[in-house]
Amino acid sequence: MPCGYVWFGEVYPVADALPRFCVKREIHSVERNVPEYSIHFVTSLVDLTAVKQATLEDDIRNSLKDVIFNGWPPFRKNCPQELWEVWNFRCDLVLEDGLVLKGNRIVIPQLMRGQVLEAIHVGHQGKTKCILRARESVFWPGISNDIRQMVKECEPCNPHYPVQPKLPIQQPDLPTRPWQKLGTDIFEFDKKKYLMMYPVIRPPSDMTANTIGNHFTSVFAEYGLPAAIISDFGSQYVSEKFKNLKPCS
Repeated sequence: MPCGYVWFGEVYPVADALPRFCVKREIHSVERNVPEYSIHFVTSLVDLTAVKQATLEDDIRNSLKDVIFNGWPPFRKNCPQELWEVWNFRCDLVLEDGLVLKGNRIVIPQLMRGQVLEAIHVGHQGKTKCILRARESVFWPGISNDIRQMVKECEPCNPHYPVQPKLPIQQPDLPTRPWQKLGTDIFEFDKKKYLMMYPVIRPPSDMTANTIGNHFTSVFAEYGLPAAIISDFGSQYVSEKFKNLKPCS
């Protein structure tokens, strides 16, 4: 009986050689209709035709298109100086239907940037929302700073700015001698908690104010009293026990 499989009483040979039989086929290229590139929300706020026209009238954008098309030089110094600002992200720039794109964002020419800023700030959103909106569709070097400046100078937005701005970070005075300022905190390491009185570290038996206070008293008796103690105002540090600490006699 020949080797094979049975299908409704008929015996068919196993086509063992067929999977290894190479057949040459001519592959004909199929012409595809590539859809026009669409750029998210900006198509409803900025006329892409106007952007293309402004790009043609912008000498820097034209120079950029030529470099993208012909290839970037190996070093920045060999590149036209007006394109140095885009050198760091040159690999992200492509040409698409007369537009320069960075990823999925249109690189806006100088003449259109004011109009795009106004479109981004429609509804007088804050600077964070405007920057996030711009990152969806438009780009030029320094766009985030331009958006911040635009929102800052917007007269309708100014009356609604926070009355109390954030205070600058204050740098404490540096100590002039050892043990003048004692920084302390409770931290956890390897599932165990430790009391740190920099540079002294003690493993307390528990985290009660009484135990923490006793460790401080012992350390003060050994090293002396500091002029100031800096802590994070944990419950142990604001307790009456801690406020009444005294060194061991």
